[in-house]
Amino acid sequence: MELIEELKILENTYHNEEDLLIAKNSSSVLLINLSNDLINNTYLKAITRFVAASTSSSYVVNTKESILLNEEDINNKIKELINEQEIKLVINIKPAKEDYDVMYKTSNNLDYTTIKELEDAFRESLITNIKEYETKEENTNYDYIELLINDSYHNLEEPEKVEKLSQALINFIKMYTNFSD
Repeated sequence: MELIEELKILENTYHNEEDLLIAKNSSSVLLINLSNDLINNTYLKAITRFVAASTSSSYVVNTKESILLNEEDINNKIKELINEQEIKLVINIKPAKEDYDVMYKTSNNLDYTTIKELEDAFRESLITNIKEYETKEENTNYDYIELLINDSYHNLEEPEKVEKLSQALINFIKMYTNFSD
């Protein structure tokens, strides 16, 4: 499985002296994974980086279990990146121990069509246990989606689920960038 081997390499290459690993790319999409639980989040950061590379998206991931930067500094770095890169969509990816495969919340400015495209991307990858749990009331110049991903979808003991998750995210981002351009 080529994807799994790539994820193992990515997982082993993000440990460095910096607290945040930031990559700027040409797409108008930013993927974020700032979970401090590196034990239970083992490959979700690598999946985040893989999906970003596959879609030319920018990303921000933390590299340590406890980030030395405070939350305000992190948010300022992210806002700076959003403005600098003219980001149109932010996807915040988090691990979850939920009964659902994927739960998501969106910003109130995200249109219904885009939400349905997100759900369709997961369903087309045979991830069907999806639930919207909240709409974030925020007035921003970008769309926001927070994804809570069930642990089984970033566990290499279930590589078919890892591939389904990665492909669903790639398909959605490609659809979104084609639709918004």
